[in-house]
Amino acid sequence: DESGFMYWNYNDYYSVVLMAVADSNFRFVHINIGSFGKDCDSTIFKRSALLPEQKSLSGTEGQAVPFVLVGDEAFALCMAFIRNRSGLPIEETSVEATTNISTLDDLPPESETRGGRSANHTRQIFSEYFEGVGTVPWKLLKI
Repeated sequence: DESGFMYWNYNDYYSVVLMAVADSNFRFVHINIGSFGKDCDSTIFKRSALLPEQKSLSGTEGQAVPFVLVGDEAFALCMAFIRNRSGLPIEETSVEATTNISTLDDLPPESETRGGRSANHTRQIFSEYFEGVGTVPWKLLKI
């Protein structure tokens, strides 16, 4: 099709999607350029080969869990994404906001459109990890 229909996005103009993931040192670790403008971010991500195989969390001998990314509302909830609660901006520093951001989104236990049981289980594993052995010092300074 030479009309460019696949690049026509919901904002009524042509676009090509650039999706990138950076690590905690602001270095790009994955870049995807050239996806169709009409495709949603979560679909592009699901088609990528970004995430490696599951493994145990550092400092634990527990079961293997999937690698996850912290995303925003552009991405559908799934086993590969966690995000801040209630759309609060990350810059919030009050006790309530810090607690909300530190808590991963609640997922309905059986809804396949919101991640399903396995995503809920993954959320629970990460919640317990970051409240225990995986606690990070900077988080405590924000409370």
